[in-house]
Amino acid sequence: MKLTRKELKFSLLVILALVFTSGILAQAPSKFQPTEIQSLRLQVKQRDAIIARQNYENAVNQIQAEAEKVRKENNWPDTVRFDFNSLTFFDTATPPKTQEPKKP
Repeated sequence: MKLTRKELKFSLLVILALVFTSGILAQAPSKFQPTEIQSLRLQVKQRDAIIARQNYENAVNQIQAEAEKVRKENNWPDTVRFDFNSLTFFDTATPPKTQEPKKP
């Protein structure tokens, strides 16, 4: 399985986060220390958040790939872009039309 540059960066971030949270790196003791159970609960939530972020990024990539497929199926020019928020397409080569105010 070949990883993309983005996936490699993300994996490195996850590893670094796990190293810091596992206490492998020495830190000055803090007077605000959670219990072991609390620390474990926080670590689980952190891992859940990392997985959720990765799933979200995968879903966004799938939507973008599908939008590109739609653009190609319709033979739209390369200047046509997809708006993720509104699920619409627009042409970047054509400036948006602005309505001029009506003159009295």
